[in-house]
Amino acid sequence: MSTDNFDAVIIGGGHNGLACAAYLGRAGYRDKVLEARHVIGDAAVTEEFHPGFRNSTCSYVVSMLHPQIQRDLELARHGLKNHPIKAGHHGANRRRALFNHG
Repeated sequence: MSTDNFDAVIIGGGHNGLACAAYLGRAGYRDKVLEARHVIGDAAVTEEFHPGFRNSTCSYVVSMLHPQIQRDLELARHGLKNHPIKAGHHGANRRRALFNHG
């Protein structure tokens, strides 16, 4: 482990932790992000779940990343694309219902 000193240590490399680290870095702070998984991004990660098939494993289709953060960090310039959908799957209850927007 490094003996470097940091102003902040962020536990979790999901989209919220990464956004926090970006804001702190822009403000001049030295931060370190710690993530238990082999990839960062959490709900924003697209992974191969079967050879040749890739999907956002946490169904990031509802875009939990606030639009202001997307603008502040210029995420579209770095490749972020939101793809709105009209229908999707929501597993919040045991019956697993489809929802329809519009």
